[in-house]
Amino acid sequence: MLNGDKLEKIIYYENELDDEFSGDDITPKLIDENYKYYSNNIFKKITHIFWYRIVANPLAHIYLFIKFRHKIHNKKLLKGNKKYFLYGNHTHNLADALIPTMISGWKDCYIITNSNNVSVKGIGNVARSLGAIPLPDTIGATKNFTRAIKHHVGKNHAICIYPEAHIWPYCTFIRNFRDLSFRYPVEYDVPSFTFVNVYKRRGKK
Repeated sequence: MLNGDKLEKIIYYENELDDEFSGDDITPKLIDENYKYYSNNIFKKITHIFWYRIVANPLAHIYLFIKFRHKIHNKKLLKGNKKYFLYGNHTHNLADALIPTMISGWKDCYIITNSNNVSVKGIGNVARSLGAIPLPDTIGATKNFTRAIKHHVGKNHAICIYPEAHIWPYCTFIRNFRDLSFRYPVEYDVPSFTFVNVYKRRGKK
């Protein structure tokens, strides 16, 4: 649960499947067959542990609590599941990158994203090390993307998907989405769970 600040701005939309309101001005990189989705290199594994466990995890807890007084309800439902897919509503550019980690706890959680998240020089490498899995742009990349999903399922990792695909900041309703994202739990015979981010005003209304 996120306690967001009061917003007065009204945003009009035409197509809830494709309109994007994240406000990011990033030129996305092409995700082709040369993009390496995962590595068995020991150095890469160490950097993942460093960024994911030592840096990102504690900072995520601090940021989400201070900024939103963030709370997670019914996390116990995931107990006993070695691997699973998470599906959530897409309502914040930074918080949405952190919340799946809070939900999955000590289990590694990888997030399927668009290429913007790995396109900024320097930061993109960190996002990749943290667990960003960018959507492919070519047939060759699609094959590698599919292998990456299979790899993480095989490693008992959690995988998070935002089926709405586009960020609508602080959106208070579930939007329409394409059903393609829901094929993975069926294909790999893995449980899926949903979570929803809701917002409450702080203090007096």
